[in-house]
Amino acid sequence: MELKKGRRLATKWDKTAEDGFGLDNLLRNSLKKLGGTGRPGSNNTETGSFSYLIAQRSPNHVESIKNIEYERSHNSSTDIDEQDPKNWPRIISHPGKVKKNVKLTVSAPSGKIEIWQIPKSLGKQVYHDARKLARGDLWPSPLGKKGVIVKNSLSDEKKEKLEAILKTQKKSFLKEQRKKDWKKVTTADSTYFDDDIVTMADSIASSLEMTKKYKQQGKKAKFDVDLKKYEGK
Repeated sequence: MELKKGRRLATKWDKTAEDGFGLDNLLRNSLKKLGGTGRPGSNNTETGSFSYLIAQRSPNHVESIKNIEYERSHNSSTDIDEQDPKNWPRIISHPGKVKKNVKLTVSAPSGKIEIWQIPKSLGKQVYHDARKLARGDLWPSPLGKKGVIVKNSLSDEKKEKLEAILKTQKKSFLKEQRKKDWKKVTTADSTYFDDDIVTMADSIASSLEMTKKYKQQGKKAKFDVDLKKYEGK
């Protein structure tokens, strides 16, 4: 494979240089070092050799599929080693301290958010340690808990319903807001229109600049003018 032709075949490519090598900016001693060991057979080309790997997906192997299914079922087992610190629950919010009781909101090994009750009846030392916990700490599972409350996670169906309710409420709110704005304009005092046209235009422009839509369009257009400091010059 012919890679390149030139005065110094051992040099590296320099895409920023006009000659492709960048030899004009090098000293003579540096050029000698980059000269290589000569050109075998007086050739003016280089020959490069490359090593490559061809990946091909193998056909489905029955034994391999069985091993994969076994590993999946084994790893998804509910049997959790509570002695392993990697399986201890982590405190995700500040513990709630009640009289002779501590409520811990934890990310449990089950993958759910749970509230653990640590009463004083479990032991003075356990109760003392629970009161000293902070957010981000681990709670050793062997120390136990009195009660567990599992927080139900929202299903996809409930999430879609909540999003639909949010959209409808937002639309109704904007509609009511537009009605109020229009009512203010229609019921305005006649003296409001006695101002000169420049003052009225400034007030309308100021109210427009404070809208969310105007700011978003300004960001898309990449305006670098601060509207608060701009005086029309």
